[in-house]
Amino acid sequence: MWAVFANAVLSFLRRRLQARLWRNGHLSLAVVIVIKAVVHAVLIEGAMEAVSKDALWTSVLLTTMKAIFHAYRRQKPRSHARQNSD
Repeated sequence: MWAVFANAVLSFLRRRLQARLWRNGHLSLAVVIVIKAVVHAVLIEGAMEAVSKDALWTSVLLTTMKAIFHAYRRQKPRSHARQNSD
């Protein structure tokens, strides 16, 4: 829960922080939130069947990894498109 509060505070400070610093902080806190939520869901007994619970937390983790991949891919400078030399 503290990571959620810290992420909320970080969102209020977004304009005052450097873009890279904000992005890394926000992403790190989001990863902590997702991991803690998955652990909490796995530990809860009786709310869901084992198969549906496993499918849910697996899809949440895969989606988070995809978001992290795209966030870091966006940070790297992109090369310019190839120019035609006639």
